[in-house]
Amino acid sequence: MGFSGASTTDGGPEPDAESALLPLHQSPKPEDKFNLAYIIYFTLGVGFLLPWNSFITAVDYFSYLYPEASVDRVFAVSYMVVGLFCLLIIVFYAHKSEAYMRINIGLALFVVSLLIVPVMDAFYIKGRVGLYDGFYVTVGVLALAGIADALVQGGLIGAAGELPERYMQAIVAGSGGSGVLVSVLRILTKAVFPQDADGLRKSAYLYFFTSIVFMVICIVLYNVVHRLPVMKYYKELKIEAIKEENVEKGPITGIYHRRCAVIDSQRLVACMVQSSSGQRSQSHY
Repeated sequence: MGFSGASTTDGGPEPDAESALLPLHQSPKPEDKFNLAYIIYFTLGVGFLLPWNSFITAVDYFSYLYPEASVDRVFAVSYMVVGLFCLLIIVFYAHKSEAYMRINIGLALFVVSLLIVPVMDAFYIKGRVGLYDGFYVTVGVLALAGIADALVQGGLIGAAGELPERYMQAIVAGSGGSGVLVSVLRILTKAVFPQDADGLRKSAYLYFFTSIVFMVICIVLYNVVHRLPVMKYYKELKIEAIKEENVEKGPITGIYHRRCAVIDSQRLVACMVQSSSGQRSQSHY
């Protein structure tokens, strides 16, 4: 692939200007020591589903506070619909923003959404039943968490897609681990706290504050993982691949003009390179 070989029409060598742009040296692949990068991606996989799991696991307390509302159904619709809509926007306009920024913003929004509910309960709700203003705020917070989910999940899946498959597997395994973590917390709270209003309130607090601490850890780990040698290595490979692709496509204007046509289902591209002197060479890649 590329133009590193000889021309196929006149037997002459390819222009030195192009071959000089191709990477001449590739550093050896560093080890993922202690599987640290894998563990970080696993942790991030746990993190982006943990807020949602915390909300739906605390549904006992919300159902107690708002007995006339279909809490679980409203929560699911507000979170999933908003998340899906935002994810579609990201899919079509992701090229206009950096995944690094989207993921950090999403993680920060997770922290905010998880913090609002216990703070509102501590200073306004105070365990009182039927204050539906709090319910509407909670639904809005869930919609905010849905936006955060789209930002984080979309960015992480895209970032893992540029890495070896084990890192995508780490994210998928982490998303399953999120459910296991919340289930363990639920079993623990059922065993430790009484199943009255005060016990349900303490259980909800435990879910939310555990998730907040975990989100802060995710923010720190995500901003650390890019500094690992193995991640720097794959980033350099990506940059080199982009440069090589740009070399093969050629500049729009300049000494060499390329005309490329895709040949049906075989997807072979025939490129005509025309120099300023009128000489042409054809290569297939």
